[in-house]
Formats: sequence, C-alpha cells, structure tokens
Amino acid sequence: MKMRIISSPLLLLAVCLLCAVTARAQKSDFPVIQVEAGPSWTMDMDGRLPVGAVAGEVDLNYDTGYRVDVGFGYMLRQGGLFSYKSTAMGLDLAPEIEVGLIYNSGHAEVAIPETPVLRLGIDAYQVPFLANLVFRGHFINERLTFVFGGGAGGLASFLEASGAGSDLSENDLSFAYQLLAGIQYDLSSNMTVGLGYKFLATPDLEFDDVDLDGLANHTVALSFSWIF
Repeated sequence: MKMRIISSPLLLLAVCLLCAVTARAQKSDFPVIQVEAGPSWTMDMDGRLPVGAVAGEVDLNYDTGYRVDVGFGYMLRQGGLFSYKSTAMGLDLAPEIEVGLIYNSGHAEVAIPETPVLRLGIDAYQVPFLANLVFRGHFINERLTFVFGGGAGGLASFLEASGAGSDLSENDLSFAYQLLAGIQYDLSSNMTVGLGYKFLATPDLEFDDVDLDGLANHTVALSFSWIF
C-alpha cells in the first residue's frame, strides 16, 4: 500500500513533465519578421545601349549603393518538422519569403563607331522577390548563432540613363537566385540582431532596347529580427 501511495505522486509528476515538454515542443515553432539594410555593390556589366538612332557597345560602371530587405519566415526549431539534428549540434530551418530594393547609381561609357566615347549617367533599381531556405545553428554561446542558406525567385530591374542629348528608361523581369551567410545575436527571447552577406545574381538582363550581361550583386547588411 505504501509503495502505491508513493508511486502515484511520482507517476503524476512524470506525466506533468511529459505534458510540459510536449507543450513546449508544440510551441517551439514560430513566425519571424526580419529587416536588413546595408551597402551594396553591383558588378560592372557589358552590353549594347542605343544612343539616338545608333546603337553602340556600352560598359556600365556602378557606384556603391544600398540594399534594403524585408523577410517573413517561420522558424522550425531543433527536432521540429524539416529540421536537422545531430549529436554535435542542431540546425533550425526557416522557410522565408523576402522582398527588397537595391539601388546603384553610376555611369555608362558608350562606344559608337567613328564618334567620341559618350558618357551617360545611370540609375539602376533592382527589386528582388525570393523564396529562401535559411538554416540557423548555435555556437557554444547559446545567444550567438550562425546562419546560411539560399533562395530563388524573380528580379524586377529598372534602368534609367541620361546625357549627351539621350534619355533611356527600361525595365525587365528575370529569374534570380541568391546565397547568404552571417551571424546573429539574441538580444532577448524575441529580438535578434545580426551581420550578414548576400550574393544575388541573374543569368542575364534583356531589356527592350538594351541587352546586358547577367547581374551580380554583393551586399553586407545589418539585420533585426522580431520573433512572435
């Protein structure tokens, strides 16, 4: 009889602990909003650009610009659906939808046969909209984590050029992909800051009157994440 009396509270405690662990696991997945901003470098491109009624070879040279992104994802914690866990460490997985704006100014040098080289001012706007898969792993310091991943989607490009009596405005929609990596630090249970790198590229840009090589862009950005 005494064994039954003693074991009943222990059994009840074990059931309570199991329920608590189960409830915690069910609530461990959560939505995340992330905002990123930082300097951006678009690599110079070659192509053909019309000047008046005559087309010429063109070199596009970009200045340092900026990139701003907003992403909405869903963090799947260690041991959760689609997450990976080993004996060494666990990786959280966050499917994410991202939209952003990249701006670079610069100049275009246009070479037309039998005429001096023309110099045009350019403004380039890129709007990436991507679906990313982002992995998040923990260092020895639980507040410090590393992130890496990639994604694919589309890129809306807008190019404006003016000078030497010519004005040009073009737009294009093309396939784009990106790779990303960085580190993050947990300020609290629902706020995170970080520093990251992104590489964004397209196979090519085909405007109505301008045919350019593929775009390659590098960005180093600070990030802030809010966990619901």
